[in-house]
This record gives sequence, structure tokens and C-alpha cells, in this order.
Amino acid sequence: GVGNHGAFQRHLSDVLEVPEAGTDAADVPSEAAPVSLLMMDLDSFKAYNDRLGHPAGDALLHATATAIYGAARSEDRVYRYGGDEFALILPGVSGRDAAAVAERVRGAVARLTARERMPVTITVGVATYPGEAADKNGLIAAADTALYYGKQSGGDAVVRAEDVPREMRDLRTTLDRLARAALRHPDDPASVDTLVEEAARLSGGAPGAGQETVRDALLAVARSIDSADPATIGHGDRVGLLARRLAEELGRDRDEVGTIELAARLHGLDVAHARELAAVPSLRQMGEILDWRQADGAPAPLGTQILMIANAYDRLTTSGPPERRGRRAVLEQLREATGEQWTTEVVEALARVVAVPPRSAQRRRREDAEAEPAGIGDPEASASDAA
Repeated sequence: GVGNHGAFQRHLSDVLEVPEAGTDAADVPSEAAPVSLLMMDLDSFKAYNDRLGHPAGDALLHATATAIYGAARSEDRVYRYGGDEFALILPGVSGRDAAAVAERVRGAVARLTARERMPVTITVGVATYPGEAADKNGLIAAADTALYYGKQSGGDAVVRAEDVPREMRDLRTTLDRLARAALRHPDDPASVDTLVEEAARLSGGAPGAGQETVRDALLAVARSIDSADPATIGHGDRVGLLARRLAEELGRDRDEVGTIELAARLHGLDVAHARELAAVPSLRQMGEILDWRQADGAPAPLGTQILMIANAYDRLTTSGPPERRGRRAVLEQLREATGEQWTTEVVEALARVVAVPPRSAQRRRREDAEAEPAGIGDPEASASDAA
């Protein structure tokens, strides 16, 4: 019953009604009504999900959303930002009052599993416009940085953006600016090279900043580009969203899901630039996903399989002859490559994610007689080439 990521982006834009990213804080009217944002992430959810199973995990996500609603005002809106991440937009609410709401959320969620052997808690990052951000992207980044700092400090906490150490805020701001330029212009070597250099420097030298900050900052920027209007979402965004859902469906942990999604969103980068990014310690696994090459018949790593099948599915459903664009027909075509580019486990996870049930035997025989699917690519190619 909560809104999705696209609805969150649209509503936040409507509530703020401020200029696009890049506006200087000094240009924001001082009398602007405050808008607070809560970014929330469950702690130890994967362990809970693994121990009790997906139905119990789904029930907990539903109960968490209900608890968040109960802690907010009736007119406030709750969103599932992705996976076990939630967001709450609070128009007209100051930072101090938003922190009070966040504390109510934290307490309500903690009570849900308080009697469990391994209870699940929630960490909340709080940021307020215009005091801590000049635009929508800045507000999301500020709340997300506060959330990240709370997670790194042990979780089960409420952290306001103003309480985050200055060096961590500077790191996220710098990476956001650089990543936005590089992701908008992936064919511009200068912008990508600058990002690589700064990411390597900051990830190794910022006091108190974990190296995951680099990956998370890139992922946050990649998600925000063109996400305000679903009609403008491009191939990279669609592949990134699908890859994330596939990774979640296959039970990967939060860090691996983020790495796979980032690789999928950046798969259009030149191979050389992908390798340069992989030199940054926190992006090494992402680079391995992008630059994997088949050798001696070895199967691709799971992350690479997810990237390749998400990319192939999106291309086949959005281009080519109209008769090949149906989800079921595309899935059958992808199944033909099982064992060559991806495993049965991955293609069947895709079928569940895009909600296509198995065909009946009668329908399968009829459709197979009508058309033979064409090949979908050379399995010898690298993941980047296939993408």
C-alpha cells in the first residue's frame, strides 16, 4: 500500500517546487516552507529473511510500512524506496520535529520483532529543505548520507544531516557532483577520468568515511538521473532497476544488490573507463561484473549473469520486430541461451520478477511450431560488450 520509487520522486518534486539541481543555497528564498525527508533502512533484515523465509520477510516489510504510517500524520506519504529501504516526506515539518517523527518510527519498528531471537531494527536519516539542501537531489543525498552514517555507527538510530561529520558530507557532495557529470556524459573522457581520480583519492583518504561511500554515492546519483518522470527513464535506468529486482529475488545481500545495480546502470561506459573505476577499492566487484570474459567454459559470476539477462530482456522487449516484444516470447528466447550465458536459476528468477507464469504444454507446442527464436548474442563476448 505504499508508493514506489517513481512516485516518491514525483511527489518530492511537487512538494519542493524548487529549481533543478545545481541551485545555490543562497538563491533559495529564506521564507520557503520547510520540507523534511526521512530515509530509512532496516537493520539485519537479510538475516531475518534467510532464517524465517521470504513470506515472513514480506510480512515484516508490510508491518514496517504500517508502523511508519502510524508514526506519521494522516496526510504524510510513505514510499518503498527499494528493497528494505523506505522514505517518508514531511511537508511543512522542521528538522527537529522530523527527528521526533523518526524516533517514533524507530521505536515502532523495534517493537515488531522485539521478542525475536534476532530482532530487526531500523536506521533513519533526517534532512530538511532549505536548511540542509537547495534542491531535491541535495535533500535526498543529505538524508541518505545521514542514514549511511547511522548504519556505519551500528544502526538502530536516528541521525540528522546536521550531525554528520563535515568530511563525510564533503565526500558525498564532491562525488555527487562528479558522478552526475560523468553519468550524464559517459562518452566524455574528461568527466569520467576526473571521477575516477577523485573517487580513488577520496575513498582512500577521507577521515571517517568508509569506502562503500563511493559506491553508494554513485548509486544514489545514477538512480536520481531521469527518475523524476518514468516516461524519460532510459535503457540504463531500466536495466538497473531490473537487475536490482533480480538480485533481490535471488536472495543476494544488500551490498551485493547495490553492486550489481550499479554495474547494470553503468554498463554503457567504455570498457577502459569501467576498468579504471574498478581500480577504486570499493568498486572492484562492480568492475569484475562489467569486465568478465568467458574462459575455458567457466560460467559467468552471478552478478554478470544478472546484468546480461537484464540487458538482453530490455533490448528484446523495446526493439526488434513487434511479434518478439511480448514478455512471454522474450523469456522463451532467453531460455534458449540457458547454459550459454546464464543458468536456469537466473532466467526463472526473471520470469518471476516480470510475472510471466510457465506456459501450458499445449500452448508451448503451438508457439514453438509458429516461430523459431533467433540467437541473442555471442557468449564469447565480454559482459560490457554484451551490454
